[in-house]
Amino acid sequence: MVPVRPGDTPHPTLQTTQQPGNDRAGNIGRFNTWPAVHSDAMSDSNIDEAKGRAKEAAGALTDNDDLKREGKADQAGAKVKDAANKAADKAGDAVDAVKEKLSGN
Repeated sequence: MVPVRPGDTPHPTLQTTQQPGNDRAGNIGRFNTWPAVHSDAMSDSNIDEAKGRAKEAAGALTDNDDLKREGKADQAGAKVKDAANKAADKAGDAVDAVKEKLSGN
């Protein structure tokens, strides 16, 4: 458990880190109680691609061909996942367009 100053009651869903700075209420304190940020811009395929790049780079640095191949495979999988997501989005848009035409809106 992270020690807290007397009187502080951090919200249970907030990520508490030991970074100095101001919290959202403007209190200067020892702990940053800002919530963890998850951006929709970082989709699963983007995260997989980043992992793949990291593995490939680590393999290149350590002369580990297996790790380099694994990184390349992760990147290829991310591209496939991204293409599948785009196709699913287009199909969903097409279904929505047909529903709108049928409902007369």
